[in-house]
Amino acid sequence: MCSPLREDHNPSFSVNLEKGCWNDFATGESGTLTELADRLGVPAPEYAGGETSSSRKEQDTKAAAAERKKVEAARAVWEMATEDEVPAHEYLKAKQVDATGLNLRRLSLSGPALPEPYQKIPRRGQLVVPVYDAKTGQLVGVELIDCFKTDGKWGKRDLGVKEAGYWEAGTCSGKDAPIVFCEGMATAATVKRFVSDSARVICCFGAGNVPVVAAAFHARFPGREIVIAADAGEAGENAYNEVRLGEAKKCGRGHENDVLRPAIPDALKAIPKGENNADWNDVVLAKGFEAARTEFEKRLKLSRMLRDMQASACSTPKVKFFTTSELMAMRFEDERWAVEGLVPSGLTVLASIAKKGKSWLCLQMGAAVAAGKPFLGMKTTQGAVLYAALEDTQARLKERLQLLYPMGGVPSVMSFTTTFPRLDAGGLKQLLEWVVENSPSLVVIDVWNKVKPAGTDKSLNAYEADYKAVGPLKALADATDTPILLVHHLKKGSAASGEMLEGLSGSMGLPSAADAILTLKREGQNETAIIERTGRDLDCTDDIPIRWTKPAGWRLFTPEEIYKERREKENGTARAIFDALKESGAPMSPKQIAEAAGISQQNVRMYVKRLKDAGQLHRFSNGRYYLAKEAVPCHEEKEDPPINNNPSLFSVTPVTGVTPVTPVTPVTVGQERGCYASVTPVVTPIRSSDTNGLGEKRNSVTGVTDTPGCLSKYEETGEIRDDSPDEGFSLRGNASYECPEGYIPANQEVTI
Repeated sequence: MCSPLREDHNPSFSVNLEKGCWNDFATGESGTLTELADRLGVPAPEYAGGETSSSRKEQDTKAAAAERKKVEAARAVWEMATEDEVPAHEYLKAKQVDATGLNLRRLSLSGPALPEPYQKIPRRGQLVVPVYDAKTGQLVGVELIDCFKTDGKWGKRDLGVKEAGYWEAGTCSGKDAPIVFCEGMATAATVKRFVSDSARVICCFGAGNVPVVAAAFHARFPGREIVIAADAGEAGENAYNEVRLGEAKKCGRGHENDVLRPAIPDALKAIPKGENNADWNDVVLAKGFEAARTEFEKRLKLSRMLRDMQASACSTPKVKFFTTSELMAMRFEDERWAVEGLVPSGLTVLASIAKKGKSWLCLQMGAAVAAGKPFLGMKTTQGAVLYAALEDTQARLKERLQLLYPMGGVPSVMSFTTTFPRLDAGGLKQLLEWVVENSPSLVVIDVWNKVKPAGTDKSLNAYEADYKAVGPLKALADATDTPILLVHHLKKGSAASGEMLEGLSGSMGLPSAADAILTLKREGQNETAIIERTGRDLDCTDDIPIRWTKPAGWRLFTPEEIYKERREKENGTARAIFDALKESGAPMSPKQIAEAAGISQQNVRMYVKRLKDAGQLHRFSNGRYYLAKEAVPCHEEKEDPPINNNPSLFSVTPVTGVTPVTPVTPVTVGQERGCYASVTPVVTPIRSSDTNGLGEKRNSVTGVTDTPGCLSKYEETGEIRDDSPDEGFSLRGNASYECPEGYIPANQEVTI
């Protein structure tokens, strides 16, 4: 069988269960099964005994004596070795390890034979690495490393005792410095270069030895930060888990009777990514020293963040107080934005009711940030982007990207996923790993319900449960200074209610935890929508108008386009009102106009006031409206149709004995209204006999119309006002009353 104590490609190891002993024919080593179990760190077997078998006690005594002999032999080998030519050893050169400051020696090619039981081991210029007991610190063995490879591997051999043994790479002056545990000597020497004097680095001579040595150091140096930098792969992961969880059974030489190895739950993990058994020295050889050191620091940072977040969730954090002077002396980095003025560093919630285009908006935002191009006219911070499109498929994402980039050129730093575990089921850890690895400018999670922790604490109310659920995601965003956009849903009917925060689905716990909140408001499938925004660090909270463009998503809706669309909409409404009045042929109330035109009565009341202010409608004292001589919506070509089809309704009884009135000086329309025409009203006195056939007063002001280029008060301010007096009201010009046609000059009196 192959030796369990060394790399053995040619079986040369035997075990005799009857006699309870073992023998390694290649090295000349032998011993009892109890000794072998101790060296392997496993319980000693209850093997069968006969007349030739020794008792368990006798075998233990023999094993202890044999171990002492081997320890003494290993110490003798260490004394035979010298520091001469250590840096020139082929193993160190191949591993790019600088031997300066490292406690290493080398066997010369000539000299006396090694002491028993290692006398058969030839001198080959082996590198000698001392092995110290983790509990006592005494030298208990050495590791010999050949200066050449056999079958593609460096030959290694352990002398003395390896279990619970360690070797420290260099020295550390820090009193409370962290302690990093590695598997091999070259890995430990490499990690020591990473951390320099900021940490102690310990070689444990194998993954199985890491938990034992880490526990011993943790007991000797309580309070020190423990970091496990084992090799990649199952063995390294198991070693880390054993350190965190402790040992639940007695086994091996490294434990006292009835004492279990204590757990170290806050131990950190700095295991490299890569193929199985890859260590940090392999990473240096593959990527270079600086790249490897950066990756090591990222892994360590990631582990610290996870530990701190888990600790804060399970315990009450210690309160840190600071004075005003301390606060004023603090220096902070400039705030980081994914999209300036819209998505700051931290947690931002984007909400909308279903099927309104929020996923398109997120995709466009992510692509803009990844490319470093403006988004809706706002600057972006170029960088890596993660879009977790958890309600989309890969095919749909590809189709949308092809529509956004028909000529190609999709940003390569944008990553996607359509599946993601819930935060409490490993999702938070995976997200943190990705963030630490990529340092993104934006992370989009679409949608919250897909990653929200399952189940709730029944002792918490809805607000507390929602706040606690999103807390780890908020903590991750703050700890990594990462802008995270969390997509959420609005309640049904919330878009119409106009309530921004209260419209979010669920309690107020989620919006309370967020740094900024965005809502996408869109009526039906209209081409236009608005983005409402509010937040702690948002200086501008104005709504952002956007327009849907086929085939590729949202774009900014410019003020010019907004004005044009409003004018077209208003002209359509005005035309409907004119058509209703023309078809009726008689004055109509707003309610009658609304019924005839198919427009809401509220809109009709708003528009007839505007049209009356513009001189395109007249109003009787009973609230009925009729067309002026030229009633045409603004910016349309004027027609000159008859006012109605029944002129008799507007016939006027002849008036006698009228005293002529001097015409009023032409009124110049105020330019501050955006009007550049002059009009000359012809004013006649109104008597009680000046009535139409319906017995209503008739407005005698004629020839007063605005030009098509004249803007009303509504067009300037967006406010609907009806400041005009009722018909038959006499006014004296004082340059302060604004009528639809302009200002009445001072000291002029007219009757309207």
